This record gives sequence, structure tokens and C-alpha cells, in this order.
Amino acid sequence: MNAKHAITYAIISTSAFCTYGCQPAKNEFNSFSAPGGLLEIQTPVTLVSTNLPLPADAKEKMESLIFYSGSMDDNFVILLNEVKYKDYVNIPLEVAARSGIRHLKQNGDVSDFNFTQDSTIVSGYPAILLKGSYNSQNTIQRGFLAEVIKNGIATFSVMVIYDRSKEGQEECADKVIRSIKVKTN
Repeated sequence: MNAKHAITYAIISTSAFCTYGCQPAKNEFNSFSAPGGLLEIQTPVTLVSTNLPLPADAKEKMESLIFYSGSMDDNFVILLNEVKYKDYVNIPLEVAARSGIRHLKQNGDVSDFNFTQDSTIVSGYPAILLKGSYNSQNTIQRGFLAEVIKNGIATFSVMVIYDRSKEGQEECADKVIRSIKVKTN
């Protein structure tokens, strides 16, 4: 695994959270910003710092990595990461966005995978919005929304995975994604 796969490793390692039912509280969103990070989001779940076991070649290309995740009853999952690469590393926005999708799609229990992507702007920075659906374990209908943002040598990503059969979850996921802000240094 190399540096551009750090985001996707995080997605795969946390996608196992999605196994049970829940409904996020629609009106209980709190502001979250990782200590030392530049992203700010509104979230209905508590996000906690998570260490990712990255290979040495990936770590060598990164100046810093911030990764937070949280879930509500293991069925509404938020993944947030900020990767600042060393000056000599250039990961194009499109590559970062597609890498996460490719690894999510290739997960062993995923079928009927579909997604769309649109170029957007978040806080003045180029971004790609990803929206998709898939079946997990051949029966659970999942949806996901993700925003991948590029700011110089830094790449930011927020992904929300939810159960499409649970009322209100897609709206909560949309609210999280629409709330993303990149703070200035």
C-alpha cells in the first residue's frame, strides 16, 4: 500500500462497523474539528481518533495523518481524515477520490455497487462529491456520501456510510457532508 491508499485503507478497515440498525437523531448535531486539523463538520455521532496501521512506504510520504471515525449502532458511520503529504508527493484529487471508491467496491461482501461523482468547491478548494449505493452481505442496502477536498499538498476526506432502509439516515448523511468547512491556517 502506498500513500494514496491511506484514505481507502481507513474506509475498508472501518466498513466492518456497518452491521446493525439505527436512526441518527436528526436534530442532535455537534460541531467537530480534529485537534490540529483544518476540517470542521457537524456530526450526530462522537468521532474518536483512530490509529491506522500503515506500511513504512506510506508513512514516509506523509507529513501528517489525522483520522477520526464514529458510528451510531454500527450502522451510520462517519470517517474523517486529513493527510498532509511531503512536498515531493503529488496525489491528484481524482486519484484520491477514486482510490477510496475502488477499495470500497472491491470489499468481499459488496455487490450491486453504483456511484456518481461531481466536481464541487468546498471553502474555495476543489473537491469531488461522491454518492453511491451497494448491497453488503448480499442483503443490507448501503448508501454513502463522500467529499474529497484538495488543498495544496493536503487531502481531506469525509465519508458517511448509512443504511438505505432506515428512515432519516440519508438526510443525516447529507447534512454532515453539506456542513464540511476547511478552516484557514
